[in-house]
Amino acid sequence: MKEYTIAATSRSGTRKYTGTIDYLIDKVFGYTLECNGMGTEFKRPKTIKALLNRLNGGCSYWSMNTVYEQVK
Repeated sequence: MKEYTIAATSRSGTRKYTGTIDYLIDKVFGYTLECNGMGTEFKRPKTIKALLNRLNGGCSYWSMNTVYEQVK
């Protein structure tokens, strides 16, 4: 499985998270996605671009105060 690195930049600095898309959804950003109004039974993003769009486009505190981008 392919691994991705996502940088989450907020006022307190930048943190990097690495893992497969399933790991990033289930273990790292699942709560943020749930807070963005997608509930626990949301349609899972299938690409890293779709995941980043959902993280950056949400209305939760974390999505409004953090910029998520893929590290190349």
